[in-house]
Amino acid sequence: MNHNTEKPNFLHVAVMGHSFISRLRSYVRRSQCLKNFNLDEELFEFKFFARGGMRISHIVNSRNFLSFDIRPDVCFLQIGENDICSGDEHFIARNILSLASYLHEGIGISLVIIGQLFRRQPWASSADFNNKIVRVNNLLKAASDTLPGVHFWHHRGFWSNMDFLSQDGVHLKCPEGVVVSSPMHKFWRSIRSAELHFSADCRPV
Repeated sequence: MNHNTEKPNFLHVAVMGHSFISRLRSYVRRSQCLKNFNLDEELFEFKFFARGGMRISHIVNSRNFLSFDIRPDVCFLQIGENDICSGDEHFIARNILSLASYLHEGIGISLVIIGQLFRRQPWASSADFNNKIVRVNNLLKAASDTLPGVHFWHHRGFWSNMDFLSQDGVHLKCPEGVVVSSPMHKFWRSIRSAELHFSADCRPV
């Protein structure tokens, strides 16, 4: 049964992706104030679907990621960084957009939000990794403006320098406890803001 037949204003949100999402899930478990992205549980329910090293093809071919007990109303999708070295930017952007469109049209998720891909330290990946990240993001932004039910979300506060990266040069810094100025908390806040920004599109007028 779709929960929306009983609670028309309630939104079920899937947060899906690679290790950034699995690490965010662990971060959320640290404090009650982070649970459910600190949003009203009478209006929102968030569930994480994540695995380290996840690529676009892994989601497409995984029953665990595309079989939902309750179909989400919204899906926030953070994917693509692990695919950067496997093809050119047009191929990668096209695959991300195809996945987003399938989530919307094939599964029936009302709104899919594609999170902006993150850069890495130059020594942690291929020499042209960051240039390809920028080009993929530009392609995603331009194409998503023309797709029904798909939006692109810019993660603010991560682009002036590389200070947000941990010692491995890949993942977000995440100190012990809850530090609101930390990169991980900024990521948490960014996804929360994306949901609030677009949630009106999924609710009846």
